[in-house]
Amino acid sequence: MNEFDLYPDDTGGFDVRVDGRFLRDILSEAQGERFPFIPLLRRSLSRHALEAQLQRFSGDAPGEFYPHRVWLYFCPVCFDEGCGGVSVNIQTSGEHVIWSNFCFDSEPEEGETEQGLLEEDDALLAVRPLIFDRTKYLAAVTALGNDLLGRHRI
Repeated sequence: MNEFDLYPDDTGGFDVRVDGRFLRDILSEAQGERFPFIPLLRRSLSRHALEAQLQRFSGDAPGEFYPHRVWLYFCPVCFDEGCGGVSVNIQTSGEHVIWSNFCFDSEPEEGETEQGLLEEDDALLAVRPLIFDRTKYLAAVTALGNDLLGRHRI
C-alpha cells in the first residue's frame, strides 16, 4: 500500500506525494531525465475546472478525453493538452484507489482509443501501479478541495 497526499510544489501547483516523494520526481526518475510538465491542480484554475479535476481524482467524474484516464500534468509553456502531458488510469475498488498505466499523451486524434494510447511508445512502463487506501486518499483530495475552493464539500 502506498501513502498518498497532495502538496504545493515548486511550479506553483499541487503535486501528488507518493510515500513521501513527489510523483513528478518518480516519473522523472523512470524516464531518466527531468520531467518537463507541471501539475494540473493549481490555484489559478477556474473554480469549474478545479472542481472537475477534484471530481476526477475522487472517481466521481470521467476523464476529459477517456473515461478512465485523468490528466495529471501538462505543458508549462502553453498550458494546452494538445501539446502533451501525462495521464493515469484511476480506479476505485472497495477499500483502494489504484493508479496505473501512466502515459505521455496529448489530446486524442479522431478515432484514437484509450487502448491504442497504452500500446504506443508513450507508456511509462517503469512506473508500477500505485495502490492507496481509499479513505486516506479521499481525505487528502477533499482537504485540498476545501482549501482551494473555500468550502466544506467538493
